[in-house]
Amino acid sequence: MPLIEISLAEGREPERVRSLMSEVHRAVRAGLEVPGERIRVIVREVRRPIGRPAM
Repeated sequence: MPLIEISLAEGREPERVRSLMSEVHRAVRAGLEVPGERIRVIVREVRRPIGRPAM
């Protein structure tokens, strides 16, 4: 079972995060030729360091 973990700075729109997860899922499914239901994509949103500008 492929398990993909992604850490992102917080603050992105939920739809953008869902889109990223979907694209990663599709790429892993095609690249590794595994059934989609076996793939897990985990996204962790982390706080930006204090004083760090938003991207």
